[in-house]
Amino acid sequence: MARGPGRPPRMMTPQELDQAETMAGLGLRDDQIAQVLGMAERTMTRHARDRLHRGRAKALAAVAQTCYRLATSGRCPAATFFYLKTQGRWQEVDRSVHVDANSTAGTVRVVIPPDPSPKPG
Repeated sequence: MARGPGRPPRMMTPQELDQAETMAGLGLRDDQIAQVLGMAERTMTRHARDRLHRGRAKALAAVAQTCYRLATSGRCPAATFFYLKTQGRWQEVDRSVHVDANSTAGTVRVVIPPDPSPKPG
């Protein structure tokens, strides 16, 4: 199909594609990346879709690796619990507990592993 008169199609240079990938990995939205590159968002996403996904995936992998290292180091209990909740399917649940006949029921937050091992004996 022949194009009518108007602007010639805009192509992205290899440097612009690299910049788009980097900015996507840093968390910029597509419209922000397009603005920095000085082009329409639709044009940028059409030409750089794979690079945008790659940049975001690389960043997520780097953060996940850092979180895993913190979780397994024993130096950051919050990272350990986060990892167990998201990857080990641990969960926090509220349980109503009756303490004794003279008290009212209270709420306790308990962390429960997904498949507790049966205790021998």
